[in-house]
Amino acid sequence: MDGRGHKRTPGQREVGRALVATLYLKGRTQQFIAQEVERQTGVAVSRPQIGDDIQYWVRIWRQQALMDISEAKAQ
Repeated sequence: MDGRGHKRTPGQREVGRALVATLYLKGRTQQFIAQEVERQTGVAVSRPQIGDDIQYWVRIWRQQALMDISEAKAQ
């Protein structure tokens, strides 16, 4: 095995990412988030994976903000 562990299923990824977003917005640490994702979903997720999930959300939120700005300018 390559040491990276098992990949999450798409359903596990979706649930985990939603939890990551909620906890990140509450100011929780990546370590805390990783522990809480495992506790609530039963799926162990590394701290680096939590960082990747946070970056996923940051990209989404930035895209949404840019769309909101474009819509405001169009009015």
